[in-house]
Amino acid sequence: MNYTNILGLDKEEVIIDVINSIKNELKDLTTDRTCKIYSDYVSSYLRSKYILNRNIDTGEFGCDYSHKFCLVPKEEDYYLIDLTYSQFNNLEFLDLLIDGYMIVNKEELKRYIEIVGKSKKDISVDTLFFSKGRSK
Repeated sequence: MNYTNILGLDKEEVIIDVINSIKNELKDLTTDRTCKIYSDYVSSYLRSKYILNRNIDTGEFGCDYSHKFCLVPKEEDYYLIDLTYSQFNNLEFLDLLIDGYMIVNKEELKRYIEIVGKSKKDISVDTLFFSKGRSK
């Protein structure tokens, strides 16, 4: 998938700046059970920088656990941004744990959803990004 970046922005640089701004602004807020707050902040900040993104709630796709994160398209892959991943006590995605974001392919996304949604789902990245979800 190819997304035109008409402003010529370095998306990764913008994502890092947004994450740093949010961490500074919400520094007194715990990361436990606050994924919706953090994810909404991320999405709003990215939109203000003209970066196409989508907030995803695993509950909308029939997962056992509702968790919200943000996706940003990157050529064939996506940036996955989740500033509350640490609450799952899982070290599988160290970049996400340390940096708050990572680049995911379809297999990594499936594994991520298993961890945060506590369900095995065969959902493509494109379906997550372009679909409005469906009922449980």
